[in-house]
Amino acid sequence: MPKVVYEELGSEQFSLAPVGSGPFSFVSWVKDVELRLDAFDDYWKGRPQVDGLSLRPLAEATSRVSALRAGEVHIATDLPPDQVAVVEGAEGIHIENGSGLTQLSLAMNSAFAPFDDVRVRQAVNYAIDLDLIIETIMGGRGEALGQPFAPNSFGFDPSIAPYPYDPDKAKSLLREAGYPEGFTTQLWSRSGGGVSGADDQVNQAITAMLAEVGITVEINAMEESRYSEVSLDATTPGFVQFSNRDALGDGDFILGLWFDSSRRSPFYNTPELDSMIRAQVEETDRDTREKLLRDIAAHMHDEAPVGFLFTIDTIYGVSDRVSGWTSRGDRVVEISVDTTLAD
Repeated sequence: MPKVVYEELGSEQFSLAPVGSGPFSFVSWVKDVELRLDAFDDYWKGRPQVDGLSLRPLAEATSRVSALRAGEVHIATDLPPDQVAVVEGAEGIHIENGSGLTQLSLAMNSAFAPFDDVRVRQAVNYAIDLDLIIETIMGGRGEALGQPFAPNSFGFDPSIAPYPYDPDKAKSLLREAGYPEGFTTQLWSRSGGGVSGADDQVNQAITAMLAEVGITVEINAMEESRYSEVSLDATTPGFVQFSNRDALGDGDFILGLWFDSSRRSPFYNTPELDSMIRAQVEETDRDTREKLLRDIAAHMHDEAPVGFLFTIDTIYGVSDRVSGWTSRGDRVVEISVDTTLAD
């Protein structure tokens, strides 16, 4: 970021006409309509092979697929599972997946009963049939999790298995915790498909499964602005559905977002977990730090601060004319100097 330009324009004006150092230069931006970029001739890796980019925000997945099929766009991002068959059945376009760095979870506010009891939190995990949700709602895309880290994150421990689906075990744990008849609570989430493209359907499936073990859940779906407030409010009761994108490919990124009291931990943290997190932050040896992160993963599996759900594949619809482009699991669309668009 050029300091002189930023200081002359100020933060607001700079955001409307930014200056960066990538392979494309800013041309224009019309809010909610289009961002236009041109190839930068003097980029240090050489001029990009495409002359420019047009980024269009199309809120509805069906609109993105329609534009892709019509040749109006060449890469459509964040497609929900129910659009995969549509793309695969069309000529001249195909599906590409980015996987391993984004996950869906169900936070439980452990500051309040009943989620202050680890047996209740474990019961929630035993009550959810992850394999069924992945197969029937997510179209088989996604990997069940039993820890806070995604498979491609540094610190992920492949030896930690997801909680098995065991509603009888869930009922037993609820009885031990003093809830033989279950309880009633709330689930807060974004409205619509959310990051997974099917958040609403996942919520419905989870509430039905929880009802089978005696947990009655009222879903509160809301727009993004309101959800952002609720999801960071330590007084929010019940469940909060959230998605995590590990932007750094390191387990500490997720810990810092949700579980470290020195950074941000709206729903769960303990002195023991804080100490474990601090130890891996301060460790400089890579192998030792990986072991510390895996110890944290095992500890959190047992403590069950969230309902561990599954990874979310980032599903892209791509024109067959595009080459030299690779899908990413962190939901970043990177157009490099090697990306081409055939005539």
